[in-house]
This record gives sequence, structure tokens and C-alpha cells, in this order.
Amino acid sequence: MNTRSAPWSTSTNGSTLRQIAALALPAVGQLVAEPAFILIGTAIVGHVDASALGKR
Repeated sequence: MNTRSAPWSTSTNGSTLRQIAALALPAVGQLVAEPAFILIGTAIVGHVDASALGKR
């Protein structure tokens, strides 16, 4: 009989889950931050005067 646990199950004290979260959370943060930075940049450029952009 096979007594090994499934590879996706957490090991003692959930250390595997903590390791995955330690890698995944910064990636999720970046996925949220990038569109926010784009929206902020678009809002700033939208409020800049045309003369500041070099248009006459």
C-alpha cells in the first residue's frame, strides 16, 4: 500500500503552502499594481496642459 501523501497536500505545519504563498503573493501584487500605475499615468497626462506637451 502506498503511504506517501499527494504532492499537492501540505506538509508539516503547512510549510509547502507558505512557500507557495511567499512566491505567489508578490506576483499577485504586481498584477494589481501595473494596471493601477497605467491608470494613474493616464489620469496625469489627461490633466496636463497642451502647451506642456509641446502642442501649440
